[in-house]
Amino acid sequence: MIVEKDVKEGGQQYTEKELMDEMITQLCAGYDTTAAGLAFGIKFLTNNPRVQLKLREELTSNLSEPENRALTYEEIATGEKTPYLEAVVNEILRCAFVAAWTGRQTQQDVVVLGKVIPKGTDIMFLTGMASMYATKNWAASRDHSDQLKPTKGLWDDEGASDFIPERWLVDGPDGEKVFSSSVGYSLAFGLGPKSCFGQKLAQLEMKIFLATLNLAFYLDKVPQELNSNDIVEVITIKPKECYVNLVDWEDYQRS
Repeated sequence: MIVEKDVKEGGQQYTEKELMDEMITQLCAGYDTTAAGLAFGIKFLTNNPRVQLKLREELTSNLSEPENRALTYEEIATGEKTPYLEAVVNEILRCAFVAAWTGRQTQQDVVVLGKVIPKGTDIMFLTGMASMYATKNWAASRDHSDQLKPTKGLWDDEGASDFIPERWLVDGPDGEKVFSSSVGYSLAFGLGPKSCFGQKLAQLEMKIFLATLNLAFYLDKVPQELNSNDIVEVITIKPKECYVNLVDWEDYQRS
């Protein structure tokens, strides 16, 4: 498909290496990472019933009868109606660090902290670790407006590894809670002009999946032997185990 599109539009044809790079990007970056992120998300939600209940309350209150139909792009694309859903997805990405590192190659000699890095050097950035251990200083250093200040205490380093979607919510102009991606530190998709070009699609896929799942089922606890924190690290990082115990909301409310 990529080759046919290239030929039809009269552009320069891909070399075999370029085509392989494109395919690896689509398969690994466009599929495996999103699947791994959703697996982590299911585990985080299972272990945090409070978040499940709060998310369902937002979806059923702010959307029109969402349990009986497919969600629309307009409803969840921006987070205007669903700020908590945005916060949940961003917190999953921050805590999971599916792509724990990213790389860059220096285009010229540079000096960083007194160390000379020659042109052509491959540099690896541990983006996942940065998301966990640079929270408090990052939040404190940002130039926040009076309305968009980070919630006090939610970006302290000692709670950096906790799954708390509320850390991404701030007080809006009218006192309502709104989502802000700039209130804290997360490099799930890298940073700058070479950050992941598929991040909007990945976030949309995660929002659709998690919202639809949350509207249909409560994720009940699973046996501890099936709920370890072990991971599998290949190209991406994913949970070694991801089991679900689906409970219909009506059954949950009767229990």
